[in-house]
Amino acid sequence: MDIKKVLEQHEIWIYSNGESGEQADLSYANLRNSNLSYINLSDAKLRYADLRDANLREANLSDADLRGAQLSNADLSWTNLRVASLNNANFRNADMRCVDLRGADLREANLRDANLLAALLIEADLRNTDLRGANLLHANLRNVKLKDTYLPESTFIISDEKCFISICGDEVRVDLKVRSVRVDLRVHSVSEWRQFSKQDIVNMFGKNSFKLYSHILDIIDSYCGKGERPKWLKK
Repeated sequence: MDIKKVLEQHEIWIYSNGESGEQADLSYANLRNSNLSYINLSDAKLRYADLRDANLREANLSDADLRGAQLSNADLSWTNLRVASLNNANFRNADMRCVDLRGADLREANLRDANLLAALLIEADLRNTDLRGANLLHANLRNVKLKDTYLPESTFIISDEKCFISICGDEVRVDLKVRSVRVDLRVHSVSEWRQFSKQDIVNMFGKNSFKLYSHILDIIDSYCGKGERPKWLKK
């Protein structure tokens, strides 16, 4: 198989909206140690491809079919895997810093010991996914689908009618579910959440948000152990 020709034809296929060129089908291909950084393989077929130790840094694999692919030790940092089919894929020990996995299907995927620092996992399907030992620090896990998911130690994901909270070690991320209030993700350590002033809370969540703050602390206490609260909140 002439990989260079396949990639060239795929690029033509993409930019012609399928009118010319040919969609890349690299299913079962041996691409181990390949340099595919910055390549556009969106919508490509890569089922069961061997991409172990491959360089896919900043590649575009959005909507690609990578079911059952082998990507252990691959470099996927800053790679676009948005809405990709990744179920049963093996990402063990992969470098996935800042990877875009929004809406991706990761059911039954192996992400053990993967580096997902600052990864975007919003609305990803993580059912039956193995994330043990993975680095999820600063990762955005909002609205992920979880069932029988193996999470890293000291990692918790909580969603209720008021907010979405992810706890990764000492880092706590809070996102409100109230659409009428524009709130960016708030990321602070456990100790910082327990020491905020009234003004800090108003600045973050607006007026009349002290009950919400108390609710957030209740959740932190449940998962991280009971701790001190600001004196003004006790009054």
